[in-house]
Amino acid sequence: MKLSTQRDTLFAQLQTVTRAASTRSAVQALSGVQILASGAGIELRATDMEIGLRVPLDGEVIREGSVVLPARLLVDVIRSLPGDTVALELRTAEQDVEIVAGAATFHIRTLRLEDFPPFPEADSEGRVLVPGEVRVTYQSYEDGGCTNSATFADGAAVVQATAAGRRVPHGALLRLTA
Repeated sequence: MKLSTQRDTLFAQLQTVTRAASTRSAVQALSGVQILASGAGIELRATDMEIGLRVPLDGEVIREGSVVLPARLLVDVIRSLPGDTVALELRTAEQDVEIVAGAATFHIRTLRLEDFPPFPEADSEGRVLVPGEVRVTYQSYEDGGCTNSATFADGAAVVQATAAGRRVPHGALLRLTA
């Protein structure tokens, strides 16, 4: 994996995604950020097995690949870098990532990529399907009111909260049971 991006953009996206990284886990990879570089672009991922975040990153992919790096250390290194552009390159023989910006060069040891859990992938319409038979109960709140609605299709739940005839993009409590 090899990529190039703007330091400020990388720093801002890392600050967002590291909120989901675990601070206390027996699995070291959960304390890290997964960086995926592919033909489709660059994506940063973090999870603590309860929540997961994935954020896109603008930049140039020179060589495709993925790696997991310690989240807090990576944020501290990127924060301290000089210059506008930063390059990250996975060095598999050394089991580290070389980070270069301006005159500064850092080497960060990688975490086990195999230990980082896979994220569910959305279909072409942006939906994530939940396998198996699903029953959904949820409550949405706005202005003290509560409105419920759920639609089921092929074992997948599609939920839309409404209040006073308009969509509520926040404040939904979902309970999924198999």
